[in-house]
Amino acid sequence: MTLNHAEPERAIVAPALRRGTIEVAPQAIATMAGRTVLEVPGIIGIAGRHLRFGGAELLPSERFDHGIDVHFVGERIVIAIHVIVEYGQVIPAIAHAAMSRAKAAVEQMLGLPVVQVNIIVQGLRVGDPTV
Repeated sequence: MTLNHAEPERAIVAPALRRGTIEVAPQAIATMAGRTVLEVPGIIGIAGRHLRFGGAELLPSERFDHGIDVHFVGERIVIAIHVIVEYGQVIPAIAHAAMSRAKAAVEQMLGLPVVQVNIIVQGLRVGDPTV
């Protein structure tokens, strides 16, 4: 009876010891952060890291990793997000809101600490682009 009791315990413990790994690509983290930042009023979109023809390039969601840098420092995350802001808005207020939202979203989804979120205002949009 002792042997039968011991074997089920080993069967339960053994799989817990062989959990494996979970890997999340920096591009996936960039998408998480980018979608969250777009919810901040005053942010028009995610911009490319480099200016094109003297202006900021507005990126589609599938290319957010071209405007968002994700670095790992041990198990901590550092994020830099290039954005385009609506002209006339209070840039520091928008940037702080974007920092807070991106940090909270990534930490909640990954369970790892985000130690720094940098917002780089790459450009301003003046007026309605459809006019």
